[in-house]
Amino acid sequence: MTTTVFWNVSHKRQRDRAADPLGLDALREAMADCLVPHLTGGTRHAVDYLWVLVGLRWAHETATTPVDADVWEEFRKFERALKQYWQKFTPRRDYLGKLEVSDRCNGDRPDVSRPILVNERATGLLGTYIASLRAIGLVDTKHLAPTKAGETLVRGVELPARARTFTSWPALRAVFEPTERDLQRRRPGLGPHVFLDERMRRAAIAFASRRCAATWYACDRSHLSAEQRRVARACAAVLDVERAMVTGFADLLDGRRRLDGSRKAQLRATAARVLARRPIPDLWSHHALATALERAWTLLARGPSPESALLNLHIEVTKCARGNDPWIQEIGEHTLVDFRPTFGGRDFRFGNLARLVSETRWSNSAARA
Repeated sequence: MTTTVFWNVSHKRQRDRAADPLGLDALREAMADCLVPHLTGGTRHAVDYLWVLVGLRWAHETATTPVDADVWEEFRKFERALKQYWQKFTPRRDYLGKLEVSDRCNGDRPDVSRPILVNERATGLLGTYIASLRAIGLVDTKHLAPTKAGETLVRGVELPARARTFTSWPALRAVFEPTERDLQRRRPGLGPHVFLDERMRRAAIAFASRRCAATWYACDRSHLSAEQRRVARACAAVLDVERAMVTGFADLLDGRRRLDGSRKAQLRATAARVLARRPIPDLWSHHALATALERAWTLLARGPSPESALLNLHIEVTKCARGNDPWIQEIGEHTLVDFRPTFGGRDFRFGNLARLVSETRWSNSAARA
């Protein structure tokens, strides 16, 4: 047996979030899946795809058996070393576990024996990139190993790390620095794999045709499929109704029995707009959360009792769709839940797409040549 259950199961998007009381995070994830199905919220760097391939190859060579559990044990040593290299010798800081890595880099030598993250499997490099790497055919769907295409992409890239590599800072740098330079040069080779799928290719062209665009609404949507165009056109409306709904729900959590007039008007207008834009992707249209959201928007657009509409949606999302306890069950109830809504970084993975197109220097003409 060469796999473990964890790595052999199909990837599932994390839509059932405890801090998503109205199901709107789940909606945005479903919309992003329609727009760029082979990306996730964490797949931001072309070079990280390549680092994972190199790390898996190194882990296979270092492990004594091909069993996934053994490969994983070696890979996470590799990831801990890589992040310490980034922190100690490069300006890169946009990775998870920065505080722990920073503390570790104050030591006399690297330390790859202790975890950097609470859940390294789920939130580390491999957990973040494996679904995308498998979707584009670079990592085996059943084993923790690069496919033939994945091996070809990093062929010739050396990572001569040995046990002594992790015993001193100069040794760590001597191994990882030249590998990083080589991988940076290999980024263009990744583009044809990431954007081979028809929807991914259309999304890449939509961005590349109007590189000044910062949102799905502003990109050249004529290149998208009919469903992608509909979903892209609805992104702004979803963000508007989300802000109105989440803010209104936060008011209810404070024990308010009635929302003020301006809040009600905002809910009514934004709900009517989002209904007209039809943001729910076809594959998600029969999901319990999709049904609950459409019902709530219809009630909010009519405007007689937005308080009840928000409360009922919350109960449907938490109790009926997810099997959890609602935060409140009646209007006027106070909750002990500390809910502080934030509205940053909700671009439906457009920024991830833009960065990967730019970093791989992908172009449709080059891909078809």
